[in-house]
Amino acid sequence: MKRQRVEAQLPSKDSPPPRSPHQHQLATGPQMSLAAIQHHQLPTSERHHYAHQLAQQIGNQRFGKLMRQIDLQRGPSDGDKVPKRELSLFNILFNPTTREETALNRMVQYGNLHPQGSIVGMPDSDFQTRVYKSAGELISEMQQYESFEKMPARLKAIVFALEQLNYDKVIDPQDEEWMTSRAEGAPGKRNESRTGSTSVFGPAAWKCNKLVADAYASTEGAGIRNKFPLKEGGGIWGPQANDLASGETLKNFPVSEMSMLAKDGTHIVEVLEYNDRGKVIAKYVLDGKVFKKHEKIKGKWVETGESRNPEDLQPGHAASIGDIVAFKNAVRGASGHTGLNLGNDLFISAMNSTEGVGIASIQDHIDPDVWDQYAQVTFRQYGK
Repeated sequence: MKRQRVEAQLPSKDSPPPRSPHQHQLATGPQMSLAAIQHHQLPTSERHHYAHQLAQQIGNQRFGKLMRQIDLQRGPSDGDKVPKRELSLFNILFNPTTREETALNRMVQYGNLHPQGSIVGMPDSDFQTRVYKSAGELISEMQQYESFEKMPARLKAIVFALEQLNYDKVIDPQDEEWMTSRAEGAPGKRNESRTGSTSVFGPAAWKCNKLVADAYASTEGAGIRNKFPLKEGGGIWGPQANDLASGETLKNFPVSEMSMLAKDGTHIVEVLEYNDRGKVIAKYVLDGKVFKKHEKIKGKWVETGESRNPEDLQPGHAASIGDIVAFKNAVRGASGHTGLNLGNDLFISAMNSTEGVGIASIQDHIDPDVWDQYAQVTFRQYGK
């Protein structure tokens, strides 16, 4: 079923909204941050108005409009924490000065370049909206930490991955390192060893596994040295995609969510629920149009009487931004795929010599008419 674009009803952008009795005039300017609007005690319509003013002044009305629709509708009344720092929207769009701003800049540029998704011939009508929405959520999360060093490993890993993002339609030689070359003459080069992570990968090696390992293990990424499940004594390989997707126990990376697909790979038939230690505590089994919950009692699965709608159990429903997502190939001996979750049905991965490191839809990726046929989709979180 094709996705339907849902546009929020916005106030007129040409006239200011009615002022509330307690409103204080905001001095909008290019240096105003998202947080200044998000956390100011203003009604939604007024936040929209000031967000539009800001968007006009920084010269990117489309991004400002989408951020207004998606991210700025949230306010302090929604339970947001007061940010420990403010990331400047102006810097993110035009003058990134930190790793976080640079990563978000690349993400926004990628959304601008691929408004309907990165898959040729498979339009995704709200792809750009979801990319912007994830960017807004990343801003909100990052602002809760005083610096890059203070952020949790999953956010540092996402920053590293976004720094590798190929946001240009023309393949730049500097991006070839993260590409896999399978055809003669196709771009792709050796992926160099990074301190604390896996060894060198050749131009024809599957590099999705290396991107994930480097994002978490290398000193350039999250730097969780000796905590990512690399082979003892180093070497080329960390866990491969099928290993990550299998659900087996891996050091420091418990499973947080697993979806089992039908034999034809077209839809999810079972969803496993885990606790924070990666132990299965319940499962939901598709029965008609709903998923029925089961719990294990005396070694046997028993229905609880609870049920969930399929839209509530889509891949990534229990995952956080930066968690590992892995797809297990249904064909024995065939390669799976892995990347990092961006939320909103998106993940970032090292793809191939056409896309390089790119952003794709998780839902589309498990469609056997688009990609390989997968048996399951698994999410893992970094847990110390």
